[in-house]
Amino acid sequence: MLGIRTSVKTDAQCSAAELVFGTTLRLLGEFINPNTNSQKLNLENYVDQLREHMSKLKPINTREQSRAMYVPKDLSNCTHV
Repeated sequence: MLGIRTSVKTDAQCSAAELVFGTTLRLLGEFINPNTNSQKLNLENYVDQLREHMSKLKPINTREQSRAMYVPKDLSNCTHV
């Protein structure tokens, strides 16, 4: 549905969103990287940057447990579990 509203109609030379709202709609990719329309995306450079960024990510530490774990006293000397 969003694609229909943002696609340019050849006869009117504008999109349905421009007719209704008076401006173009901002698509998700434009929120993330607003300059992609004005410059071509270099895929090799993008992949290298993505790999570098992902390799720098560190796992988030888990929270410490505040409750002590329950272990029955007989567990240390029982023959079967």
